[in-house]
Amino acid sequence: MVQFSQVFLKDTRYIEKIVLALTEDMSLLTFVEVGPGEGVITRELLKRGATVYAIEVDLRLVDKLKKDLELKLVMNRRFFIYHADFLKFDMGNLPSPIRFFSNLPYAITSEAIHRVISYRDMFHDVHLLLQKEVVDKLLSESTYLSLWTRYHFEIERLFNVPRTAFHPIPKVHSSFIRMKPKKRLLNEQGEKILKRILKQAFKNRRKKLKNALTGFKIPQEMSEKRAEELRLEDFIRIAEVNR
Repeated sequence: MVQFSQVFLKDTRYIEKIVLALTEDMSLLTFVEVGPGEGVITRELLKRGATVYAIEVDLRLVDKLKKDLELKLVMNRRFFIYHADFLKFDMGNLPSPIRFFSNLPYAITSEAIHRVISYRDMFHDVHLLLQKEVVDKLLSESTYLSLWTRYHFEIERLFNVPRTAFHPIPKVHSSFIRMKPKKRLLNEQGEKILKRILKQAFKNRRKKLKNALTGFKIPQEMSEKRAEELRLEDFIRIAEVNR
């Protein structure tokens, strides 16, 4: 029985493509992998000399991975596994910098991306296998989540993965993306203001900014526009005006 909205990547062609993308940069081979599942990517990374800190919420899968003879050979030296919910797991005790990889369950995508953002300073890069529709939105500038994520990371879609590559077969296709942390343009206070502005603007996306962003100063040339008409740099400018 499948729990926790899991789907497992089974197609060896796409497993190989993901591993090649993850090991393209050999300068750092220390990963945190959220949701290793049955360990198909984990084993390939370990074969290439990587160190993997795996976080898995499903106890049955944790036990299965711990009993895996191939993984036991490097357990507690290059393979560490935690039975935990990523949304509650404190990654502060993991080594930094570290690389992040996950085939995120669709049900927790938004929460998980916010969690990744909160730890962005410890990541060398981030690789995610996400629902294709979510990636389409992340690459746009049309939602709160896309703009907030794009403030923190450069996002690149590496390739799409058909739904038939998974078992059980989901209803949607997926995309594999790479995210690299960007230089911060605002200080901590400025980022908090930017987040509030983005949330409020897209909560009231049908309204013009002069009505959507009550309580904030808005440059005159933007006041008649709606949230979806602005680019990230416009919202950053509004945040700077309100610091």
